[in-house]
Amino acid sequence: MPPNPFAASPPPAAPPPDSDSVFSVKRLVTELRASVEDQFRAVWVAGEISNLAAPRSGHKYFSLADDDAVIRCVLFSNRLRAGATQPADGMQALLRGKVSVYAPRGDLQLIVDHLEDAGEGALRREFERLKRQLAAEGLFAEEHKKPLPACPRAIGVITSKSGAALHDIRVTLARRFPPARLVVYPATVQGARAVDDLVAMLDIANRRRDAEVLIVARGGGSLEDLQAFNSESVARAIFASALPVVSAIGHETDFTIADLAADRRAPTPTAAAELVAPERAQLQVDLRRLAARLRDAAQRAIDDSRLRLDYTAARLTHPRDRLRLAEQSRRALAAELLYLINERIERRRRQLDRQVASVRYHSPRAALADSRRAMTAAHNRLTAAAAAGIDAARARVDRLTFDARALSPTHTLQRGYAILSDQRRKVVTDAARTRKGQVLTARVARGQFLCVVDEPVEE
Repeated sequence: MPPNPFAASPPPAAPPPDSDSVFSVKRLVTELRASVEDQFRAVWVAGEISNLAAPRSGHKYFSLADDDAVIRCVLFSNRLRAGATQPADGMQALLRGKVSVYAPRGDLQLIVDHLEDAGEGALRREFERLKRQLAAEGLFAEEHKKPLPACPRAIGVITSKSGAALHDIRVTLARRFPPARLVVYPATVQGARAVDDLVAMLDIANRRRDAEVLIVARGGGSLEDLQAFNSESVARAIFASALPVVSAIGHETDFTIADLAADRRAPTPTAAAELVAPERAQLQVDLRRLAARLRDAAQRAIDDSRLRLDYTAARLTHPRDRLRLAEQSRRALAAELLYLINERIERRRRQLDRQVASVRYHSPRAALADSRRAMTAAHNRLTAAAAAGIDAARARVDRLTFDARALSPTHTLQRGYAILSDQRRKVVTDAARTRKGQVLTARVARGQFLCVVDEPVEE
């Protein structure tokens, strides 16, 4: 039979795969798990719980589904804390966890680390929103926290009269510090009236001032049960309280907005009572220690005062003795003063006598006569010396006059000599230095005349 030209041709054969590009099942699942866990580390998922299984290991296995899809979930036992919301079939839940792949079956699953009722999820988001708002306003700031009184005489408690919290506080105060008076401000701590009751009791306690510190207490509960303590009104009332407020709302793991606004937070009502009330036994020990220190201080003060008194008494003397001593001192001083006066007078008299003798010894009459005789002799010697000096000077002047006349050029000119000088008045002393026709001036004893050199003649 001839082939049908319109028949579909078979697909071309695929090339054989490279051995490195072929995944093993384990490798594929491992890489899928790594990719999924890296991309979905912490996700929130809402849905309905079904197919809950709780084996003896304590883990919880269930499915979470909505109208269009389902995913397997596991909640390990170490994530199931006491008092936390437990999964149940048919529950609308809000889960947080990471997405992974269960390798033995290749199933996609959600490993849950937090579970809460879907209704609690809305409360939780409102809780976080209000916490951020009030924190931004400074209601939780440490500088606004008031200190607690060290030894309060009256302690106020705002709580339900029928709750276990009041009983625990009463028992703890009776054990630790019986003198403290307990003032109860009854309030509804759950339900529609709880917020108004709590705000009203805080206002009454601050107006009455019959307590020195307030404890706002409740015995714990779910997030919905504690909703009144997560309200903005209660938080602002606690912040505005002039009395210090200690919150004891829930158990160790519960935390509310009221805890953040309070001045101190206690994990339980019992812990709150221990926080505000000192322990009587410890107070007694402290009082005995302080009393001993006070007695020691008082005894030291008494001993110091006694020593100062004895020292002062030893220094005191009878007025009669003091007068007698003063009189003796006065007499001694008077005698010493008289002695000093007499001694000074005598010293002055001896000094005056020495000065009179010295004056007499150094009388100027003899010295004056000696000076007159010496002056007369000196005058005579001076007169003779002056006459001799004048004669010697006159003879010397005559001799010098004669010598000067002998050496004088004028005296030489009178003997017939002449002095020749050129036009620059320079004396001619060498005939060789003259020239023919040179005009010279000739000076004689009486006057001068001009002459002309006819012919220089050398010797």
